[in-house]
Amino acid sequence: MPTNTRITDRDIALVRDHNPIYSVVLESNVDLTDTDDGNAKGLCPFHEVRGERETTPSFHVTPERGMYFCFGCGEGGDVITFVMKRNNLTFAEAVQRLAERAGVELSYAAEQDPAPVLAGWDNLKAASRNPLTGIVLAICAVCLIVCAIVLRVTA
Repeated sequence: MPTNTRITDRDIALVRDHNPIYSVVLESNVDLTDTDDGNAKGLCPFHEVRGERETTPSFHVTPERGMYFCFGCGEGGDVITFVMKRNNLTFAEAVQRLAERAGVELSYAAEQDPAPVLAGWDNLKAASRNPLTGIVLAICAVCLIVCAIVLRVTA
């Protein structure tokens, strides 16, 4: 991954969409049993990491939502979280691994420079020193209260 860049949100969504959690969990050697409601359950792979041995399935996968959750240890998340925790990877490494699995080519965006945000904050602080700012904010607050009363009466 190039430095000072991040994977685009669109590509992260594509990676999630092209990697069904059910398949990814099965490929990581977790035995799943299908349930009547379309979900699956199995022994939690994260209990072993903690040195515990589970005997009753408490690990549930919900393919429709793309989520997993263990009712025993509380681990849960989506397909990216599962790959991160199962393989001890960073978020970016997990997304890259899943992108390779699904044949998704990732694109990168430059990290946003925080300077414009901070400059906006400085402008806001400077504006708050202006006496008219307080008057305008007070008028806005009164308008909001009046709108809330009108909505409550007409609802």
